[in-house]
Amino acid sequence: MTHAALSLGLVVVALAACTSAPLSPVAPPDASHARDASLVVDAAAVDAAVADAVVEDAAAVDATARDGGLAHDGAPPDATSLDRCRAGTIADCAYDPGVDYGARPPVTLSLSYDDASGAERTFEIAVHRPEGAPSPSPVVVWSHGGADGIARVLAVGDEWARAFTSAGYVFIAIAHIGRDNPSRSALCAAIGVADAGCATFKYLSWDRPHDLDRVLDWLEDPASVSAGSVDLTRIAYAGHSAGAGGAMVVAGAGREIGDTLRFLADERPRAFIACSPQGPGDDGFVDASFDAISRPTLTLSGVGDDTDVVAENRRVPFERMMSGDKYLGWITDESARHTTFDLELGGCERYAADTALDPARCTMFRPWLLSAALAFLDAELREDAIARDYLASDALEILSSGVMEWTAR
Repeated sequence: MTHAALSLGLVVVALAACTSAPLSPVAPPDASHARDASLVVDAAAVDAAVADAVVEDAAAVDATARDGGLAHDGAPPDATSLDRCRAGTIADCAYDPGVDYGARPPVTLSLSYDDASGAERTFEIAVHRPEGAPSPSPVVVWSHGGADGIARVLAVGDEWARAFTSAGYVFIAIAHIGRDNPSRSALCAAIGVADAGCATFKYLSWDRPHDLDRVLDWLEDPASVSAGSVDLTRIAYAGHSAGAGGAMVVAGAGREIGDTLRFLADERPRAFIACSPQGPGDDGFVDASFDAISRPTLTLSGVGDDTDVVAENRRVPFERMMSGDKYLGWITDESARHTTFDLELGGCERYAADTALDPARCTMFRPWLLSAALAFLDAELREDAIARDYLASDALEILSSGVMEWTAR
């Protein structure tokens, strides 16, 4: 399979940030974050910030050898593609958005806000933009996994960034920065986490939705973004592992923090992708946590996604969400490890080596995951009828020879 090579450059800039009001820590979400449906602003105007900012690092990021996992033939999917798929033309079973845009150099920015303790929290985002795509463009915001934060923002969702920008989406990666002990203690005191539990409290469970809130406020701020290529009525929030947990919270899931079930939803994202999400009993989620999720959500996981017990638990959120525009891609091959769902090959290759399997098998999962995610975004953010038909079909099961179970409800 071939994919147009992307040559990315890195420009690091600093952006003065304004303070945004914190999310409600306890009350269930209301419509307080609903936004004017006509609001369209310009993420491409970060170019203006680049022109005025101090360039700290102009090192090139070489991505010319990276394969996105899908072959682009330049033809968008049509109503006959599924017929050809079912007739045995397996290439037509993969979802091809029919476009292959280049990538503009990613831009990193610093954003800040006052957290619940009153201290300033600063974190970085990376804005990845397609070259030549129609505007206004839909937006995907991505949160990484891990409980302790990350500082390398250009490593966040980098494989997903290539795939989504190639399909014409603006991709914003968040590097949720960790906290030192004094900062953790101050946060615990402010939000009601007892001293005895603060040492093991996964503070990013609180920080992720608030960081996302700040990113969306930044996108809406005319002082930060000023000219017209990002459509804020078409936003998806997605993530891997703990980042998927953050996405579910923003979608409406309740989470126990300090012995209180907290709701930190934001009404602005229109759809969500949860890759390797947590289930009940993990990181503050309980049996009833997911019952209130009503917006479109794609869940991707499988039997090799951690231990058997944890892996099976990862499908429970999908089963508990409200029905309607909910999709589950479940890979039944144990070679698809936890990091596979972040489009990384390392975990799968190590498993293959340990079990005397051919490591080349690790690349076969990527077209399945990309097909599911791209069709979901095109259906929910672009309201594309062919993409919606694809999601309702058995194409992914045919493509994977039944190894990926595909469920819609």
